[in-house]
Amino acid sequence: KLKDSIPDWYGLANMPKNTDTIMYAKGTHTSADLDQSELIGLEKAKAKLASNLASIMSLKIEIATSEKVVDVDSAFKQEITSISKSVAKEVSIGGYKTYKSVTKELSNGKFRNYIIIEFPVSVAYKAFLEDIKNNPATKNNIKKIKDTDAFKELEALVTGA
Repeated sequence: KLKDSIPDWYGLANMPKNTDTIMYAKGTHTSADLDQSELIGLEKAKAKLASNLASIMSLKIEIATSEKVVDVDSAFKQEITSISKSVAKEVSIGGYKTYKSVTKELSNGKFRNYIIIEFPVSVAYKAFLEDIKNNPATKNNIKKIKDTDAFKELEALVTGA
């Protein structure tokens, strides 16, 4: 019966595609409590969003350092990872919009919520750049990679240039 309740738009084939400016994440949850199904479904979507944002931000810096062939120490890499996770979690709490959501009552009397959220990625990139530019542990290494294509791309995504 659960399969019959899954909305067409929730399937992977019908998910909106992420772009350089917008990222999507989905979540679902079943509960006997209608509100719980919605709240936990949303929390699962936000957790996926935060994880995806953190990965992308760390990857952008990794690409920039390899492009420049900058020898960065492990402390720098750890700090970038920490900053990206922190920023991703912080910005994914706010700033997202519900793209689509529906709650369905199942035959067993429980409720299942399906949700897709969308997030303007530039918000996360802007906060990420601010943090790494102002963090004493990353400030010097960022100066070394500012002229790389990957870093310039990150800055362009923030400014919309």
